[in-house]
Amino acid sequence: MGKSGFNHDRVNHSAKVYVSGDVHTNKIEGFWSLVKRGIDGVYHSVSTKHLQGYLNEYAWRYNHRDDGRAMLELVLLRAAGR
Repeated sequence: MGKSGFNHDRVNHSAKVYVSGDVHTNKIEGFWSLVKRGIDGVYHSVSTKHLQGYLNEYAWRYNHRDDGRAMLELVLLRAAGR
């Protein structure tokens, strides 16, 4: 990850450390929670063949969760066949 410009830091949950400065797992845990709820509640199961597509959809939803207008515009464009 370092070669791609990202830092990989750790927190040790087994040592009861959940936050260390700016290092925490809150965002990724929130993302996976959204994915799991969505798959269980909407799709019920996901095949390996289509897993990346589902993850892409939920990544987009997570990244735009505070921007309802972007979601609405995309839905309308897709409904119009564009």
